[in-house]
Amino acid sequence: MMKADFPKFERALRRFAKKVELDGATLTKRVAFELFTRIVEKTPVDTGRARASWTIAIGAPDLRIVPEGEYDKSMATAIAKANAVLGSYGTTGRPFLVPIWIANNLPYIQELEHGSSQQAPKGMLALSLREVTNNLNKLSQA
Repeated sequence: MMKADFPKFERALRRFAKKVELDGATLTKRVAFELFTRIVEKTPVDTGRARASWTIAIGAPDLRIVPEGEYDKSMATAIAKANAVLGSYGTTGRPFLVPIWIANNLPYIQELEHGSSQQAPKGMLALSLREVTNNLNKLSQA
């Protein structure tokens, strides 16, 4: 089981931001979208409910669960949600320092994160966070 290392992720993000000289909102949106996409992509699919229940929100977590039968197995819906939410990030009245939350409130999501599925034995969130952190570190050292 991998443990999510959020402080390491934040340090990597700050180093990368300095290197590429992007404004904070643009960089944060891009990284949040990449992280969200990786998590959704790694989520094991049986019915598709776990994948469809990932949410992305600004300011506070969106803890809604997709109702039974109202989801698909593709990533298209989740990606469309992410684009819609992140579109307003950093605009007037929504400063980029407001946190972006990625959440999944299904009762069994912790079991999946801890490797209960053969499709994702290393989980989704911690693994994706580690990948994005490593990529940021590599890019900031290049």
